[in-house]
Amino acid sequence: MVMTRRALLLCGLSGVLSLLAGCGVTPREQDVSDSGTTTEVAKTPPPATGGEEVDKFELHIGGKSFFGRLALTDAGAELASWMPLKLTMKEHNGNEKYCYTGREFPGSPQSPECLSACELWAFSGNCLVLFYEDHANDGYEYVYLGRLDDATGLADALGTGDVEVSFV
Repeated sequence: MVMTRRALLLCGLSGVLSLLAGCGVTPREQDVSDSGTTTEVAKTPPPATGGEEVDKFELHIGGKSFFGRLALTDAGAELASWMPLKLTMKEHNGNEKYCYTGREFPGSPQSPECLSACELWAFSGNCLVLFYEDHANDGYEYVYLGRLDDATGLADALGTGDVEVSFV
């Protein structure tokens, strides 16, 4: 009887932990590189090692500044090459801002399970998307571009309508 209670307790605890491991909690995601090989990518890009550089950037929204890092990919390098970049981003679904850039981002699209606040993705090849709320992905495919280091104040800075932002 004691063994059965322990087994039930462990199963229940495992179920609760699974529920808590939703959007924004999973520490790693799968990424498919341009060569078609699958690699694991930290949700927050790792610090530079072995001579690699993490392209750092600032995002200015009104009077607020946010700091971030771009992915060490062709798509991240492409976005870096456009900076400084000033865009008007449109509101969508109460969780993201987007802007069609007219330029293509290279890379293989992926369909992440969850999209987290602070992440930058390219949708449909040429649409820059900044997520400001965590949410489940409905099967859309994106190319990962990078992320902001901290989401504190991001949703408030972006507001509820269209907003002008600057990447530097």
